[in-house]
Amino acid sequence: MGLLWSMRPVPGSRPGLRLRKKDVQTPAVVQISVYSGHLAQGFGEQAVLARAVVERWYTAPGVRRV
Repeated sequence: MGLLWSMRPVPGSRPGLRLRKKDVQTPAVVQISVYSGHLAQGFGEQAVLARAVVERWYTAPGVRRV
């Protein structure tokens, strides 16, 4: 949870952008990429060392909203 809570927007994106989920019945899918060194601008051109896709569920299976 702390990894997703502490995320920051991509450099150059719109100011005030936050990770918010409007429909909590479906998971939030987040792609996490690792690059070599500290990158601020132009990280899209760098080679990715590792990549993973993480699903963050907001409700447990079987929970209903009433």
